[in-house]
Amino acid sequence: KAGKKVVLFQDTPEIPFIPERCVHRPLAPKKPCFITREEVLARQSEYVSILQNIKLRQKIPLFDPIDIICNENNCPLMKNHHLIYRDSHHLSVAGSELIAENFVPWINRTT
Repeated sequence: KAGKKVVLFQDTPEIPFIPERCVHRPLAPKKPCFITREEVLARQSEYVSILQNIKLRQKIPLFDPIDIICNENNCPLMKNHHLIYRDSHHLSVAGSELIAENFVPWINRTT
């Protein structure tokens, strides 16, 4: 009634480790700096099912950032030489900017 439009915003992939391990020091061993897309989908399956149900019942647009964060196989924590997470569940400034660059055009097309 207030003329506001509602959208659902699906959570970004949660990672099971501290992202600082992705910042390598010269003599430190390099560790994998990603979570597999398959693991993300498995971890989020119940949550995504709930969101999809709400989307369909209420006819509310749903923004899913997984294709922004992840490629076909993995969800790397570094993009363009920047760490996109500040901890295991929250985006860094670079990660937030990456999502915003995609969300703003999406919302303009959707609402």
